[in-house]
Amino acid sequence: MNFNNSVKNFLLSSSKKRLASIFLGLVLVLSIPITILLLGQQQDLRQRASSGEGGLDNKNIPKATGWKTYSDLYQAKQIKHFTDILELSINYDDKLTPPLSVEKIIKKNGYIPTTSLEDKDYSLEIIDKNKNILYKLPFSVQKEIPAGEPLPGQEHNNAVPVLFHSVKFIIVVPWIDKATEIKITDSAGAVILVNTLKNIESVNNQPSFHSLDSNEKIQTNKNNLLNYFYLVTQTSFAQTQTKKLDIVFIGDKYADLSIFHSDVNRLSANLLTFEPYKSRSSNVQFSYVDNTTDLGCAFQNNDPATRLILCDTSKATQIVNNAVVPWDKIFIIVNTPVYGGSGGDIGVGFNGAGGDYYSYAPNLFVHEFAHSFAILADEYVNNYNFSDQTNCYSGIPPNPNWQGVVDASSYFIGCDMSTWYRSSETSIMKDIGISYFNPISQKYINEKIDFYTTIPPTPTPTNTPTPTNTPTSTPPATTATPTVTSTPTPSSTPVPTGQTTPTTTPVPSSTATPTVKPIETGIKFTVSLPGIVGTGNGGNPNPVHAFRSAEVKVFNDQNNEVKTATGILDFDSTTFTFKGAILIEGLIADSYIVKIRVENSLWKRIPGIVNITSGVVANTPAVELVTGDIPDRDNELNLADYNIIIDCINSRGNCNESLKRYADLNDDGKVDEVDLSILYAGFSNRKGD
Repeated sequence: MNFNNSVKNFLLSSSKKRLASIFLGLVLVLSIPITILLLGQQQDLRQRASSGEGGLDNKNIPKATGWKTYSDLYQAKQIKHFTDILELSINYDDKLTPPLSVEKIIKKNGYIPTTSLEDKDYSLEIIDKNKNILYKLPFSVQKEIPAGEPLPGQEHNNAVPVLFHSVKFIIVVPWIDKATEIKITDSAGAVILVNTLKNIESVNNQPSFHSLDSNEKIQTNKNNLLNYFYLVTQTSFAQTQTKKLDIVFIGDKYADLSIFHSDVNRLSANLLTFEPYKSRSSNVQFSYVDNTTDLGCAFQNNDPATRLILCDTSKATQIVNNAVVPWDKIFIIVNTPVYGGSGGDIGVGFNGAGGDYYSYAPNLFVHEFAHSFAILADEYVNNYNFSDQTNCYSGIPPNPNWQGVVDASSYFIGCDMSTWYRSSETSIMKDIGISYFNPISQKYINEKIDFYTTIPPTPTPTNTPTPTNTPTSTPPATTATPTVTSTPTPSSTPVPTGQTTPTTTPVPSSTATPTVKPIETGIKFTVSLPGIVGTGNGGNPNPVHAFRSAEVKVFNDQNNEVKTATGILDFDSTTFTFKGAILIEGLIADSYIVKIRVENSLWKRIPGIVNITSGVVANTPAVELVTGDIPDRDNELNLADYNIIIDCINSRGNCNESLKRYADLNDDGKVDEVDLSILYAGFSNRKGD
């Protein structure tokens, strides 16, 4: 018996050893061809890059189909209705005091782009007649831009960055009905300028763009094994990604727009072959705007050898806004065979136009967009001294911010500066012929996607008129967008002859990971309005205005008013309600009575008592407001309100454009008998709370 057991144990142990040997042999056999394939693929990419001819293989880049108009997207509930915006054209000139001036303010239909809210040089404030700050947006003026990219396979020639002394840019902010002026302050809170919003120009621009259906999946055949080996798997994605990263393309110098459409297809599809964009394609929305207006795109000093293309990005932003397209980032494609681009806040890239470097245009777009979107530095040596050390590290390894992503053996000298470190031997940020981002770049791109696709706290105004350095709201904010002027601007530093003066881009902050500042003590509201689907007469599911300005009053248990505040409520197309959190500064922890109203409604008390905890946003039950309090907002529905609606229906008497908007109670773009019936229904209440 013992002998038999010994034989069994011997056979079992021998069997295990044989299986282990077979397994190790298979691993060894498989690892050899995989290693050869990876090395061969990387070598092939380098050879293509160094040859300057033939370039990358674009044959397997898919062509996106399913581009849809605004009407298609809106009917499919894949896009929110546009709202009213303010477009401000701002000039900067370092020879003037103050250096900033407002050239023009226009009220348009449009969308508010998202931007990060790190410390900036200036703040733009929207003010009401009582000097309350309704909205606050930090911004900066970029006064330089890095030199152009080296040709594929070549080293950089240490070209100096371009300095700007006079620039023009666009800021986009929400239109708020109570606003009377805008104010710009510097970082110390000193007032730079004040501009009235009285009698500003207003245009009724309509959507004219195409977007890739958010349900459309671009299937990629370009399987680069290096992408998978460099994929960062331990990445924390945002959990509330309820919006898209909106990327908009606009072209310059295209006589045939079908070529532009083809270029948009191959550039957008190529971006989705790179991780992490490939894994997160559902978070990205591409759009394009047809354009035949000259954007003034030209090489620096009109010299193609600079490879730096500068455009009138202010004009590009205005055209994009005129098209009423949602955008977070804009990219200009220039129809030229000459290699070049730039990576400012609005990126620029050539399309190749059938030239020797045609096949490199998609990768140049990915590279320049990484500058613009993720604030990544070049990983070759150009001695630019990039302020945001994200994918480059100026210290002694290891970098604590790269912990868990970059091995100690993966530090390579030379990244922007000759003494700085990068996290891989090569990547697309070092060589345009490489088709992957290294792990640390993927980390920062992922964090940027998280930021843009996570809805921040609703912009909450403050009723404190004293300027501060800290934003009083967290707006879904806009970007200071660069532009160029058509003639050189004299300055103490000579501007190259014949070169347009580029505009500005917001200066990247020194924080590697942008964060949304948490909202402080406040109250979250959900309100429904008669005439919007599900709330009484009218039955309009698509209100023209996606925002509502709201006022809040807070009372103590003695019914004494202790605080007031104003804020913005955003339309939720799934529940047909308006929602938002409103910050109430200085409100101490206690139990309160709270009332709310919007522009044309009576005051409504929130049911019950609202318990406030310091540093917390209190939830409140949904309420339905009574609308129709129009001309004097006296918290009562009466004959004056009736007369305004009758005048607006018949286009006579005291009905002006402002009153017409508030008389349109179901917000369908016209004042008619439906609005009158909503008013009649409201007469059962007559007076607000």
